[in-house]
Amino acid sequence: MSYEYHAFCMENLKTVLDELEQASRDYGQAAKKQRYEESQRQAKYDMIEKMKQSNKSIHLSYMWFLAKKEFADSIDNNKESRIFSTVLNDMRSVWQQDLSGSLFPDAFHFIPDERSLTFLPYLSFILSVPFVLRKPYISRDDNYFYIIDNPVKKEWVFKSPYVAPSQWKGALRSAMMRKIVEELHRVGDEDAFMKKRLQLYRLFGNEKDGTEDYLNKMLALKRIGPSPENTDKKQQEEWFKLFNNEIQRVQNEFNTILRKNRYQASDIEGFQGRLYFYPTFFNEIGIEVINPHDRKSGAGSQPIYFECVPAGGKGIFSLIYTPLSFCLLNDAEHFQEVAKDLEILAQGIYAMLTTFGFGAKTTNGYGVIEEILESPGMLAIKLPWQNELCETFDSLVQLQVIVKEIAETLRKEGQHE
Repeated sequence: MSYEYHAFCMENLKTVLDELEQASRDYGQAAKKQRYEESQRQAKYDMIEKMKQSNKSIHLSYMWFLAKKEFADSIDNNKESRIFSTVLNDMRSVWQQDLSGSLFPDAFHFIPDERSLTFLPYLSFILSVPFVLRKPYISRDDNYFYIIDNPVKKEWVFKSPYVAPSQWKGALRSAMMRKIVEELHRVGDEDAFMKKRLQLYRLFGNEKDGTEDYLNKMLALKRIGPSPENTDKKQQEEWFKLFNNEIQRVQNEFNTILRKNRYQASDIEGFQGRLYFYPTFFNEIGIEVINPHDRKSGAGSQPIYFECVPAGGKGIFSLIYTPLSFCLLNDAEHFQEVAKDLEILAQGIYAMLTTFGFGAKTTNGYGVIEEILESPGMLAIKLPWQNELCETFDSLVQLQVIVKEIAETLRKEGQHE
């Protein structure tokens, strides 16, 4: 359906595209004769602006001229290729002049507040972290018709750059997995690893998208050691057989733990985690340029443009924790469990936002935030002995302190139940 729609748009744009191409040819001839006509250049820019205002069709028009340039290159028509290159550069310049994100209406209330706890069970909590990006945020949109190859992910209706709830869930789960694997390699405590893996299962739900396989392999590798070097094919095959058997053994052990804690039943598939994430919207868009260099010449060949939310962009990370499985526990166990979840969650959020990052190219340092928050954050928890406890914090370090105090209070109350 998308392709048919864009084909329809191309029919409406044909006249403007032909005029723009002719204007580029006329300007090229004038430049060649050193008779620069400002009116001709302005006419080109006016036509590009017209396309830009016409249902965002500058992206479709750009791809049309890019295809014509590539065809000219394929038949070695350098003259035509130069003309289309000029058009492409002009279009990109006009597009970048007022690059900005649309504001997402506050009327949709995508940022929860403590009033939301009224309808949730006891020991539910809301966490909200207003942040400022220390490094740009990069992600990949699903829009195939765009002026550059790497547009930032945007909300479909208002076209605001955003982080989807599923992205937050994946980024936080990945950061917390890396933390428990690092601890396994550093300390070597398998029981602690299994307990924290169970916590991740409780928080995020079913292990999927490679999570199960990754955690099984990490523990199996720790048990049998790495593949021996300088060995023959038979020894390698024996090691791989041992490794695969150990992976299956780890999975069986974890399944036993899940059934013991009643997170898994033979006749029920799936487990809903306790965390619910909100989207994060930004109102700024910028451009990052990466120019890969040739190893021999040391010179860049072809710049790669990435649309991004620039450093200094502001957003709010928000989630709700709801312990819907509390009916499986007595009150004391319930308090202990929530205290542990709150602590490991705060540690994971700190690691994700300041160390590991979120979005694309996080290994290059993108997608991390300042530790000092843009405005006070909020942690509100619904307690049985009072309506709710609401704490504010100015930094992620202060959040860790508040979480420890609340967790200690929950443990003490749990002992009295």
